[in-house]
Amino acid sequence: MLLSEAAVLSSAAPMPSPEHVATRAGELARDLEALVHAGRSVDLPDAAIQDLMSALVATYGARFDAGLRQPPIEENPTMGATAVLVTASALLKAASLEIFELGMWQSWSGTR
Repeated sequence: MLLSEAAVLSSAAPMPSPEHVATRAGELARDLEALVHAGRSVDLPDAAIQDLMSALVATYGARFDAGLRQPPIEENPTMGATAVLVTASALLKAASLEIFELGMWQSWSGTR
């Protein structure tokens, strides 16, 4: 994090508790799932999805660095493999990474 970013964050609203964020995350997850099931997820603005995905990726990465290696999603028979593959592919593309680099990182880091 750049010092300028830290200054902006420190002047922002008070830090929410992890418990509060967890409660809100559960509520948001249920709302998003309802929109998907109703066929209304396409009505969400792109920026909202990008904000959420960016925050989730940053959070998951920080937890991984701290040694917390839980899977990012629960095993879910209702979640299609295509949705997972599309999302993983889009994340790699957004970070300008190739699938080869993912495989190389996994083998070097021992996270496979």
